[in-house]
Amino acid sequence: MRILLSALAALVLLIIIAWAGLWFYAENRMETGVKAYFAQMNNAQMQSSYDGISGGTSPFAVSVTVTGVHVTFGQDLRTGPVTINAPSFGYHISVFEPSLLHIDLPPQITGTSGRTDAAITFGSVDATATLDLGAALSGSSNPVTGEDGTIRDISVLASSGSLKVLHIDQFYVHETLNRNASAGQPAVALQENFDNVAISPLFIQLFHIPFNGTLTHLGLGLTLSGPVPPDWAAQMKAYKANAGADPSENVKIFETLGHEWATGGGSGSFTMNVVVGPSTANLGATVKFDSTQQPEGTADLSANHLDALSSAILDAYPQTQNAINQMQAHLSPYLSTTDADGQVLTMHLTYGNGAINLNGQKVAPLPPLNWNYTPPRRSANSPGG
Repeated sequence: MRILLSALAALVLLIIIAWAGLWFYAENRMETGVKAYFAQMNNAQMQSSYDGISGGTSPFAVSVTVTGVHVTFGQDLRTGPVTINAPSFGYHISVFEPSLLHIDLPPQITGTSGRTDAAITFGSVDATATLDLGAALSGSSNPVTGEDGTIRDISVLASSGSLKVLHIDQFYVHETLNRNASAGQPAVALQENFDNVAISPLFIQLFHIPFNGTLTHLGLGLTLSGPVPPDWAAQMKAYKANAGADPSENVKIFETLGHEWATGGGSGSFTMNVVVGPSTANLGATVKFDSTQQPEGTADLSANHLDALSSAILDAYPQTQNAINQMQAHLSPYLSTTDADGQVLTMHLTYGNGAINLNGQKVAPLPPLNWNYTPPRRSANSPGG
């Protein structure tokens, strides 16, 4: 019995020692990764710093907390640089969900410039990133394969927090990443939703803004498919090193990446859904490339209850009557009326093969895309130079 108990005690001790070693290793890897991330952010246009960084103490979680975070960017001499300040932020991974990285944001982030200051407050934050554990353990610079976040009760404040400028009931984001995507497979898929975006009641009264100054819903979706260019990391490193010193060089970098993506069978799609007042509008667009890497695709726009929307705008701003009349006259070929949806706008655009067609009619030629375009260099005396 003693031998058995001694063996069990030795086994438990061995497990504790192995667990402690693994925990210390993971804590060190996470802390090193955060420090490297801050170092990579610094360039001629952006500087980041923090007051302190520390690991966690729970044996059932790997965590890092960064305190006193400051990010400064921009060199506008009229307003001064902009500095973003956060009291803290951090990451933690539970041992029970090792592939899920939790992102811990503070309840308030502030920003200052030479002329003003602002703050953003959050009621609650639930943000996570999904990790490829194999890539993480092998030392990959970016093992993230997806991100999810829900932030509620967001307020944008000005004048040292005394004036609420904007309020958002909820922001939601979902993103998936596949760095090994082939032609036709999504490499990046992103969805963002904003619900009940409302400006301050003060501005509503001052400017007689209709619909109670509220955008009921805004949804944005983006999908990019096809192989990630093999030199993506090197080109992005060159872009950061250039830091806007030579805009033509930045254009050339993105031309190179875009051409590689198109040649590899790249394609993309974009969607937008907007609900404001009585109207719902939907926009969708696609792009792909032919054998000569020229773009072709579609764009669709629909909106309902435009008559009710126009009436509400006219009630608030009677001076817009002529502008609304001109817009309706211009869009008349694409307008119809139904009992259920009121005045409806429907537009279907196709492009490619040297032509742009709208609802089946050619409306303009499509010039060929020049993959070797270089913008003129700015002289030292030109604006912004």
